[in-house]
Amino acid sequence: AVQEDEPLFELRTIEGGVNSGRLYVLLAETMEDCEAWVADLKHTVKEAIRVQADQTLFREWQQYVRNIYTSTPCQVLVAILIFGNFAANATQFQLVPKEGSSEETLFFIIDLIFSVLFTLELAVNLFAHWLTPFISDGWNVFDFIVVLVSDIAYAVPELPGVNVLRLVRAFRVLRLFGRLKELRGIINALTASLIPVFNALMIVLLVTAIYAILGVLSWKDRSEVRFGTFSAAMYTMFQVITMEGWSSEIARPMFDPSVGPLDTGVAVYFASFVVIVGWILLP
Repeated sequence: AVQEDEPLFELRTIEGGVNSGRLYVLLAETMEDCEAWVADLKHTVKEAIRVQADQTLFREWQQYVRNIYTSTPCQVLVAILIFGNFAANATQFQLVPKEGSSEETLFFIIDLIFSVLFTLELAVNLFAHWLTPFISDGWNVFDFIVVLVSDIAYAVPELPGVNVLRLVRAFRVLRLFGRLKELRGIINALTASLIPVFNALMIVLLVTAIYAILGVLSWKDRSEVRFGTFSAAMYTMFQVITMEGWSSEIARPMFDPSVGPLDTGVAVYFASFVVIVGWILLP
């Protein structure tokens, strides 16, 4: 409000706002300055109201689209599309249609349709969760990368290494884990266990390396093929870890009289490794 006889104007704030409805009285040098200030403030208020209205309308539409996108029927539909695309890819690589045949053209069209649908689905997801909620979800980022790479492979077919980009199609089915809550929980649990599992594998690797060194030092003369070098011994011990024919193919031949006198250390060597790694560390 402008005072008629002085270059003063009052600035009233909103009750419950940041300034708690306080009243500010401002003094200008002249009446012209006072009127200019008031005009600028009124214009700023109108612009702020317009921007707020636009933002409110955008948020309302965004919330409406988000409710539809996150609904169970929509997520089930997306999951069906992902599984359908995987089934189509599996069928294509089972039949392996000849280049230039009608079957190859059919599978190309089918995959192109799925790519368009997945691109539209990604666009809807981006609009519904723009921006921080989208990028804060690792599954959304994974979806974005897979769809983007697939679209690049179609948009620029002459791009060097485009065949490598097309391999990403095989990973589309992994997007299914982000749609089904039960599968997503399993994947999240597996991800959380990566560091403990990695630590355990490092211990197994260290123990295996120690036994490989002992094997080269002790049994090189008995089995040059399996314990002649460190790398050969590591591969031999890896076969022992898998329990695949280690006794009949690796351990027992080393008891053969043709390779040397009987050495009970061979039995202790393999038995202790199986107990430590196979029974204690790996389970």
